Amino acid sequence: MKKFITAGILMTAACAASAQVTVSPAVLSAIQRATEKNVDIQNNLLEQEKADLQRKSVWNRYIPHLEATSMYTYLNSTVTADIPAHTLPITNYELFAGKQQIDATANFFHAGLTAKTVLFSGGQIYNGAKALTYKNEGNTYMMALQEDAVARDIIESFDQLALLAQAERLIEESAVRLEKEALRVEKAVANGLAVPYDREKIKLAALELSSRQKDLANKKQLLALKLEQATTIPADSILMMPHQANPIILLEKPDGTDRTELRALEAYSKAADYNIRKEKGAYLPTVGAFAGYSYTSLFNTQMNTTLPVSGRNVDLRLNEFTLSPNMMAGVVLKWELFSGLETRHKVEEARLSKAQIDNKLADTRDKIGLQLEKCRITYDNMNDQLAIAEQRSRIAGHNLELADKQYRAGLISVNDRLQAETQSYQEALYLAETTINQRKAAMDALQAAAHLTRFIQTQQ
Repeated sequence: MKKFITAGILMTAACAASAQVTVSPAVLSAIQRATEKNVDIQNNLLEQEKADLQRKSVWNRYIPHLEATSMYTYLNSTVTADIPAHTLPITNYELFAGKQQIDATANFFHAGLTAKTVLFSGGQIYNGAKALTYKNEGNTYMMALQEDAVARDIIESFDQLALLAQAERLIEESAVRLEKEALRVEKAVANGLAVPYDREKIKLAALELSSRQKDLANKKQLLALKLEQATTIPADSILMMPHQANPIILLEKPDGTDRTELRALEAYSKAADYNIRKEKGAYLPTVGAFAGYSYTSLFNTQMNTTLPVSGRNVDLRLNEFTLSPNMMAGVVLKWELFSGLETRHKVEEARLSKAQIDNKLADTRDKIGLQLEKCRITYDNMNDQLAIAEQRSRIAGHNLELADKQYRAGLISVNDRLQAETQSYQEALYLAETTINQRKAAMDALQAAAHLTRFIQTQQ
């Protein structure tokens, strides 16, 4: 127990030189593996990839689009024409009497290449791509919050393992002392210097220690299984990982200007600005360019009909009629002069979205100041509690030494001796618990100011 108190004081002094959350390389590896395994984080990474592809697809609208078309058509048709008859004035010959029929067959082939590109989009492509860029940046900051949550959960779980390990060490030390006392009482009972009842009291205290030890072992195993599920590291390996739950000393009070939520909302606000510009771009014309090359041919064409006057059968043929090369290039301007107020409504909707983000940003700034002050007060209070816990543990250790000497001298009863043992154990355990709570308060303060994982470093 003395060693624990001394170690706690030394660790406090050592940590005073750093405001970092120090962990062992093994624990840092566990944090990384938990981050890689976390489903929410992995899904967010996939969402970021999708958003990046969307941004690229917007920029790709400036890249010319090349289209190839080809078509072959065979025509076999019969045309029947029934025209009102007319009688010629001199010959009295009836012209267009009855129905006239024309039989036709033809072959048609067309193939071509067309290239189209956007020259000017009213700024919609540029502003739309920038809006997606800042939106993705905001999503990245929000994902950092999930990374902080995972890292903190792993660190606090290892802190709990360290607390349980310290409790086990304290129980083992108490068990060794009680075993010595049991031997002393046995001799005293045999010599008539103590009553058997004292022996039973020590035996009860030993049984209670054994029960606590089993309870601690079960808690350690459950905690190790939880970490195994989060990191895929075997529970046995987790229990072997070194971890020191040292107090975290903040040399400088964080101001919250680098808060992750603020960075995210600022990025979303910029995205909203560019989105407004994109919607306003619909008021401007869109200019595009195109170029094409094509081959067109009408071939093996035949028409059959009977002349109305002579009744002679006419057979008309066309071997080939080809247009090649057929090249074209030009510029197209498209300007939607009136869209039924649709563009105006979209611009107004984008402005309202921007106002919502700005309101949330201002509210977050106000709340961060209050949260930082609350975390600072809690952190200072935990430092005071830690100093008190160290002093209480030190006094309990001295009282245990004194009680041991007095019991040997016969100045106090076995009840007083066991009470001193229990008090020493409780105060040493309280010191370890207070250290864990101090670490939580320090991490709260760091997390309230910035990205928590920035402060995590490996122990030298």
